[in-house]
Amino acid sequence: DFERLLPRIRTREPEKADRPVAFTEAVSYDWLQNGGKRFRPFITVASWYAASGNKILTAGDDTPDIPDHVARVAMAIEAFHKASLVHDDIQDEDEFRYGRETLHRQHGAGHAINIGDHLIGLGYRLIHSARDLEPSVAMEVADSMSTAHIRLCDGQGSEMAFQESPDWDITPLDALQIYSLKTSPAFEAALFAGLKMAGHPMADTDKVGLFCRHVGVGFQILNDLKDWQGDLDNKLRSGQDALALRPTLLLALALKVASDEQKQLLRDVFEGRLDDISEEARLHKIRTVFDDCDVFSKAETLVERSQERAEAIIEDVDDEHVQSLLRFFLETVLARDEGPTPAEHLDPDSGDPPPKPDPKPVMVQLGIGV
Repeated sequence: DFERLLPRIRTREPEKADRPVAFTEAVSYDWLQNGGKRFRPFITVASWYAASGNKILTAGDDTPDIPDHVARVAMAIEAFHKASLVHDDIQDEDEFRYGRETLHRQHGAGHAINIGDHLIGLGYRLIHSARDLEPSVAMEVADSMSTAHIRLCDGQGSEMAFQESPDWDITPLDALQIYSLKTSPAFEAALFAGLKMAGHPMADTDKVGLFCRHVGVGFQILNDLKDWQGDLDNKLRSGQDALALRPTLLLALALKVASDEQKQLLRDVFEGRLDDISEEARLHKIRTVFDDCDVFSKAETLVERSQERAEAIIEDVDDEHVQSLLRFFLETVLARDEGPTPAEHLDPDSGDPPPKPDPKPVMVQLGIGV
């Protein structure tokens, strides 16, 4: 359904697909169609399905029919998300994404910026083509997505500003605010869109924003912790966010309780005064301070608190189907990383076979081709 829902223009005819004018569309479609867990569009489709009063799905059920306008809005969410990743990879100088070289490493920064902008345009086109939506609903969905985009840029800008001019008085609350801006808005836009298209009353309450804020913050803290474990999908070594001087919660927690000597050591590492020693040795010094300040266990506690607050909101939702969806959302996003599920095992170059699925009933993804 992907090609039907988002028809090609420049690459529709195979004999013209290799022309320079078709390059951007070809790469954009490939980037949108492949790679990633597609969790945000799934949340849009699943929240629409649950809020519409449909039965809870379990493994083995037939894939239900999804209206085109719902599928297109979900695809728009993914287009905006993928665009942000393209630009984020350039800003962070990341080398790999989804087990492949990042677009700026494959094609150069100029092409990558243009491809990201093209994906944003595709997102607008998809919302515009969701013609079965009531105009007021379409406007609110578009407004939610634009707000998410602006807040994401605010969060990313805060991170880059910190890297350029570090604030060594950064507090855990400061770090959590940046986290809330970087991750929560996309979750909120995805959930809001599904609920709003279904006409569910929860869409017009503050529960959507609060729930997604707790989930998003918990997700980013887990990413902090994951940074110290490495990341096979994106070919990362442990501690790379720390060495890149990102305003992480772990750093803020350490600075809050570290001795003057420990703070100076962290500054020496981050400000390049210890670049004469190996990367491994510098990471060891950071980890030693983090261990002494007990930041890893404190971060785990904050993840648990985020989960508890999100669970409290779920309990206050007066809809069994939406409750079930939100629990699945929460458990999936805040799951400890134990390797990819069969649906997430998308790296064609991986030598590992997909793991066997757990036999117990689970929520299943709805097939919409995104």
